[in-house]
Order: sequence, then C-alpha cells, then structure tokens
Amino acid sequence: MLLTLLTALCAAAAIFCVSFVASMRFGGGNLASRLTKFSEVRTAVVEERRKSRRERTKAADLIIQTVDRAVQNQNFAQNLRSAISRADLKFTVAEYLILWAAIFVGCVFIGQVIFRTPIHTIVLGVVGLIGPRWYLRYLAGKRLKAFNNNLADTIVMMANSLRSGYSMLQSMEMLSREMSPPISTEFNRVIKEVGIGLSPEEALANLMRRIKSVDLEIMVMAINVQREIGGNLSVILDTIANTIRERVRIKGEIKTLTAQATLSGYIISILPLGLAFVLYTIDSAYISFFWQDHTCGLPLMAISLFFMTVGFFVMRKITKIEV
Repeated sequence: MLLTLLTALCAAAAIFCVSFVASMRFGGGNLASRLTKFSEVRTAVVEERRKSRRERTKAADLIIQTVDRAVQNQNFAQNLRSAISRADLKFTVAEYLILWAAIFVGCVFIGQVIFRTPIHTIVLGVVGLIGPRWYLRYLAGKRLKAFNNNLADTIVMMANSLRSGYSMLQSMEMLSREMSPPISTEFNRVIKEVGIGLSPEEALANLMRRIKSVDLEIMVMAINVQREIGGNLSVILDTIANTIRERVRIKGEIKTLTAQATLSGYIISILPLGLAFVLYTIDSAYISFFWQDHTCGLPLMAISLFFMTVGFFVMRKITKIEV
C-alpha cells in the first residue's frame, strides 16, 4: 500500500511538471509576457481609477472655491473661521459649510423617506441644523479645558527655562516640544508665525484669538509688559502659575458641588421632549392631541415649553459660578 501511494505521488508530480513546462512552452508565450499582459490590464484599471479620482477632486475643488468666494467677505464666515480654529479642525469655511449642508439634507431625507411624518422631518432637520455647530463648540470647549488645566505647568516650565538662560522664543520652542497638545500645538504656531515675520506680540495676540482664556490673557499681558519695561519675568510667571493653579482647583471643587444640579437641569429639560418624540414615533395618535386641539392642546404645549425653557436657564444661572 505504501508503494502504491508513493507511485501515485510520483505520477502526480510528473504530470504537474509536464503540464507546467507545456504551458510555459506552448501556452501563449513565456511567463514574463503573460505577466506583462496582466500587469497592463491592471495598469489600465489603475490609471482609469486615478483619472476618475482626479476628475472628482477637480469638481469638489471647484465647488469649494465657489462657496469660498461667495462667503469670504461675510461676517459670519469670519466668526466661523475663528470657531473652526478654536476647535482645531482641519477644515476651511467652505468645506465646513458644505459638510453642514450635507448633514442637514441627510437628516431631512431620513425623516422624509424613512419616518414619512412632518414631525420627524422637522426634528431631524433641527438636529442636522444645530448638531454640527454644537459639535464645533463642544470640541472648542474640550480643547480650552485641556489648555487651561495644563497652563499652570506650562508657565512653571517657561519660568524655569527663563531662569536657566533661555530667551522667550527658546522657551516657547521648548514648550512646543515637551508639552502635550493643545499646549504644544498652539506654541508651535506661535513659533512658526514669528519665523515668517510676525512680531512676538502679534503672534501672542493671534494665540489669544484662538484660545479664549482669561488665564492666558494674564500670562500674555505679563510677557508684553516685561518686554516693554523690563523686570524679572520668571518671578512674575511663578506668581501667575500659582494663581492659575488655585483657580483651576476652585473651579474643580465648584464643578463637583454643582454637578448634580447641572445634570438634573439637563435631564428635566430634555426628558419630556425626548419622551414625547418616542411616544409620537410609537403611536402618533396618542400625543397628537397637543397640536390638533387648538383650544386646549396648543396652549398647554406652549405653556409647558415656556416654563421648561425658563427652568432650564434658571438652573444654568444657579449652577454657573464665576471664579
């Protein structure tokens, strides 16, 4: 049996070798020519895809340039550019507006095609209209919080570097290397702006426009005053760092003490609206009383929305404590 198995394996190997040699010799040319044929087909496909991609890129660039020219002199475009910069998004104003419009149209399309009710269309349209702007503010607030939390350590490091003999620009360059984002990113921008010809005062002013922080304004004011009239900047920065550290500590304690009231305000304000939306999705006739009955339903809905809005802002005012 073993001999039979070995004979079968040798026969199979011989048949494979003969067929391989025959295909190489008589099967349409050598291996190189056949591989060239397949590579030419693949190259043609790749070139076609690249051409299509270039055409789509040109069309997208044309749309973006058209929108950019249309909004470049508008006031809202300047405010939106500042908001995008504070959120550190790699978008131009035109790209963000196009993305915003696409999200809005997509939400309206979902409400109209999937749910097929005016209420769902309006609610999803509002979400698509407010959502991108809210997300932009969320990213800016998150980045600002990270910047303020690390600013005291940044100032201490700058003061120590000035004490060791570094200049102001060398200290900022060290911060761009040693600190974590967004501190490193922002001071790297300051160094680059000074490198292309801006004065340190102008670069720091641009930094304050990107980062709306009172603590940063105090630091920049101390630096500008020291550059004009002189003084021991390292001692001033140490004092500012201690002040900022205490402010961050007190803000953290206040946030901890008011967290329950803040969360309660959001839940009490959002829960009725969310529950009404879910009930309308499940059974629209159950809750349509509020807008179908003009004598009782609409006044009740208007009064409820008014007092919910007032209660939300009152809770916000109570829990918002300035330090």
